[in-house]
Amino acid sequence: MTDIEYILKKIIQPKIKLLTDIAIGGVDTFDKYQYIVGQIKSLTDLQQELTNLQKKQELYDEDEEGRNTKASRSTS
Repeated sequence: MTDIEYILKKIIQPKIKLLTDIAIGGVDTFDKYQYIVGQIKSLTDLQQELTNLQKKQELYDEDEEGRNTKASRSTS
């Protein structure tokens, strides 16, 4: 598990709890509802940024692996 995967997992857990609170009617005031919706939006935005970073890292790693393979072929 990469660091990003670990952080994503840690983000999803409270997000699910907040969504569940809203779904089962566990919010008793509109102020609390607005606060929870804001928290969910923030967690979703953070989750998306980390997912984008993870994709960029995977592309970078693939590119580096391709360069290393080409370099080892040229020295053989």
